[in-house]
Amino acid sequence: MSTVFASDDQFHGESTASEYGFHHIWDANGFELAITGLGIVFVALAFISLFISLLPHAMTIFEKLAPESEALPHAAASAPTTVRELDSSVVAAIGYALHTSHRGKPKT
Repeated sequence: MSTVFASDDQFHGESTASEYGFHHIWDANGFELAITGLGIVFVALAFISLFISLLPHAMTIFEKLAPESEALPHAAASAPTTVRELDSSVVAAIGYALHTSHRGKPKT
């Protein structure tokens, strides 16, 4: 088993012009690999963008196949959906509970 050490020139900061440059990338097919990677990412992002843009149209088709009233029969139509429909005492109780939960225990 042999050990390979770097030359003394590398430790002293002396370097030759052949250590740096695009020819190492060119020899290892780095440009082709980079272009291929860029292409793959571009195509994937294009597919994601296409999917997002077509999603509203797909949802309208899905809505025709399975309307919401059939899909969610347990949804109650009489449940209050806005603060105006709630009783003011319920809103006050919720506000008090949130206020005391942020400040600590209420003092009695």
